[in-house]
Amino acid sequence: MTKDYELIFILRPDLTEETIEKEIKTAKEYFESNGGSITDESAWGKKRLAHAIRKQRYGFYILFRCSIDGGSIKAIERKFLLNENVLKAMIIVVDSSIAGKPLPSGVDNSDQYRKPAAKETKEVKEVKEVKEVKEVKEVKEKASEPVTEPVADVKPE
Repeated sequence: MTKDYELIFILRPDLTEETIEKEIKTAKEYFESNGGSITDESAWGKKRLAHAIRKQRYGFYILFRCSIDGGSIKAIERKFLLNENVLKAMIIVVDSSIAGKPLPSGVDNSDQYRKPAAKETKEVKEVKEVKEVKEVKEVKEKASEPVTEPVADVKPE
């Protein structure tokens, strides 16, 4: 039985455009040779990694949405693992609620995949400003108070 999957893989940043295109074509062939099909693809381009992977700080991101039999996933993961141009690859099952939606482009922050961040209301901003003003006043007051502690005697050598 075929299921919908998303595959994201990260290529080394030092690859040429031709090599990147070749790797994308090879990835498509992996799926087709195992009875799957690519339904959508999105190249996000070169982005900074959250942490170094194989001593690389950047990577070229590719995202595929595909349909394939679940038994073939292990073989595909193994091919990506053995490919030295691929820094990281991950295949996940797509939830049926987003199966028909277009892929995120990697450039904009699409709301269909994550909840939007809570917006600060005007009142919250005012409260933060008041707290900051109080903190500044406290620091100034402490700085203007005379020092009442005895100074330690320093003996010359």
